[in-house]
Amino acid sequence: MPRLLYLSSSGTSSPDEDHLFNYLPDWDVVYVSPEIESFHNLSILLKEHEVHFIVFTLPLMQPHAEVILNLRQAFPLIPIIYYAPNLYSRDFQLLQRLGIKHCVVGDGRQLLLIQTLREMWKKHWKRIPAHLLPMHESEFTKKVVEIIQNEPIKNLNIRFIAQKMQMTDDQVRETFKKQFGQNFRAFKQALLDHYETHLLFKKGLKPGKIYSALNYQNLSAFSRSFRIRHGSSWQAAMRLQNGS
Repeated sequence: MPRLLYLSSSGTSSPDEDHLFNYLPDWDVVYVSPEIESFHNLSILLKEHEVHFIVFTLPLMQPHAEVILNLRQAFPLIPIIYYAPNLYSRDFQLLQRLGIKHCVVGDGRQLLLIQTLREMWKKHWKRIPAHLLPMHESEFTKKVVEIIQNEPIKNLNIRFIAQKMQMTDDQVRETFKKQFGQNFRAFKQALLDHYETHLLFKKGLKPGKIYSALNYQNLSAFSRSFRIRHGSSWQAAMRLQNGS
């Protein structure tokens, strides 16, 4: 269940928005008004809950533009979609400066937003790659995948998964190994390796932008873990990737 943060002036859903998100029945849509909630409270929400996308619907004027800028700087891994009836040339230039790459505007924007969100979710960095998924899906594997993709990485542990599934730790370990074909620890290390590789080399992000999302306490902890996992520093790996 992907989670979407919908930022609007009211912070509540309208009948049109309720109808719109009926087309995404498995999505969790959270409505918030940055005019009512402080940025501090908004940051707490984004840190405590895995939010996959932000839809921003407010007019592009101060202090709304400042909210976008702060969100981009504090949460660089969460794509922001600007969603509005129209887009003026001055707005387009401002969105470029703010680093917003996704705009859904115009008369057909409702259907286009749904299509855009579905396509972006297919490519989201938190999706578990096919080579780590079991060949045969069961209710257990489906639920585990959902938990991993929808929860912050700090919750990627046997105890949390067992609590969510109302099982014992040992039951989860045994069932996981049987259905995923490897123990949970090996799976977790392979998944973190995938996340790091994807964000560093495919997305081109620097460790300073991603270490907190990957549940490292600081950049030094990320660097130590990367060296152990990859056999070299992230700086050396990036130089090799860039051919220098």
